[in-house]
Amino acid sequence: MVIEAGERNVSWADRLNNSTVQNDNFVEVQHRRRSAANRGSTSSIAAPTDNKKKRSVQVVGCNINVNSVRIKSGVHIVKKRVFHVDNLHSECDDNELKQFLTSHRIETITCFKAKSWLREEDREQVAAFRMCIPESDAAKFCCPDIWPLGVRVRDWIFKRQDGGDV
Repeated sequence: MVIEAGERNVSWADRLNNSTVQNDNFVEVQHRRRSAANRGSTSSIAAPTDNKKKRSVQVVGCNINVNSVRIKSGVHIVKKRVFHVDNLHSECDDNELKQFLTSHRIETITCFKAKSWLREEDREQVAAFRMCIPESDAAKFCCPDIWPLGVRVRDWIFKRQDGGDV
């Protein structure tokens, strides 16, 4: 940026470095957070340093080629995604929706009737569901080509424990 006050074509840097020019009441800004160099290790497994809350670290194994018979998981853990499916015909039930998803090779973990997010006057004419599916099927589930015209699919909005939305 170039300033044209008094001296023509003087840059901000030159203006501030010039001892005859005042600082125009500028204040040096301090960062609230410490820089990465001052925080120490950038490892995600490092122990917390003077944090108010201690964050726990969870590692989930993903090696499927472990040859040990004795060391293996007891339960298969599946990452899940929860969606809200809205604007379905009012006579649609959870079994029909599950069959529809199965025909598109999408596994259903849970399916519950839910409140529609449409306008109040339209809610009597539609059905809505809370769908829980494996995260691996989320891309297929969110593909607009599999859903009939007008059906809405969104991420489920969870309520916070204090009563507000997350």
